[in-house]
Amino acid sequence: MDGHGAAKLSEKVAALIRQKIADGELKDGEDLGSEASLIEQYSASRPSIREALRILEVEGLLQIVRGARSVKVRAPQVELPARYMALLLRTQGATVADAYHCRTLIEPAIVKEVAQNASDKAPIILNNIIRRENEALLMNDFEAIVRYSNEFHSALIALSGNKSAELIISMLNKIYGDHYATVVLATDKDTLEKAVKAHEILVHFIEKGQAERAEQFWNSHLNLFEQLMRNSKSYLQMVEL
Repeated sequence: MDGHGAAKLSEKVAALIRQKIADGELKDGEDLGSEASLIEQYSASRPSIREALRILEVEGLLQIVRGARSVKVRAPQVELPARYMALLLRTQGATVADAYHCRTLIEPAIVKEVAQNASDKAPIILNNIIRRENEALLMNDFEAIVRYSNEFHSALIALSGNKSAELIISMLNKIYGDHYATVVLATDKDTLEKAVKAHEILVHFIEKGQAERAEQFWNSHLNLFEQLMRNSKSYLQMVEL
């Protein structure tokens, strides 16, 4: 087989293993098997198998411990596509402001959908997070508030059941997350208390199934917080890689 054919075979093997990881046939942390077993399983040469493993390692789907001759499966992580997304945004001159504003365009529509299809579990999940936010406020633990605020936003998206929106918001959060945390940590306690109160009001609208009011309220809340973000000097800086 010539070099071109070997390259094609390695890509085919990589695609087959990638598909198994995506379908859950290969679990996170599972040993992929010895090189000899992979050669037999995929009817491929040693160079093709090694190249296939290299491709998947670069994609973050395998962890190769060369000294131990061990190949472990890694579940897909949001960090890798988020890093590439940041690179694409950077090449287009996008700023932190652009990335954050994207969330303000997406989340209100997601909130409306959550309220329209509200299940009994939605208020329970969200109120549990709000309880932890209030506990953090009492302790003046602003770092915990950052974590719980992010958890609240993530839970909203997850409750919509829209996996595409969940991934997009997760990647955006990776891009502007440090800036968001800096702004929250620099915010006075009164403003943070108002933010947590806004979470409580939103949950009330969701619980009552008031989709239009939930969407309008959340749009207003996000825009108000975006104004706080704009007061930061780094808000208009280029997206960091």
